[in-house]
Amino acid sequence: MADDSRVLVTEQVLANLPTRMNAMMDIAMTGVSGKERNEEGFRGLAEMAGLRMVKVKRREKNDVGVMKLVKA
Repeated sequence: MADDSRVLVTEQVLANLPTRMNAMMDIAMTGVSGKERNEEGFRGLAEMAGLRMVKVKRREKNDVGVMKLVKA
């Protein structure tokens, strides 16, 4: 990865207090080794991959967000 590279990730970014539906999806995802995450969860995942989250843009009507990551 070049120093000036950017990674854009589009994903559901949960609120710190997830809705009932989000909590149910999280439980369902555990059956396939998946996990729903909030912004801090994605930040930690990015750091483990050697990346740094610089921006998160969320839609107002749902939990979908675009995260901008750069090389740490």
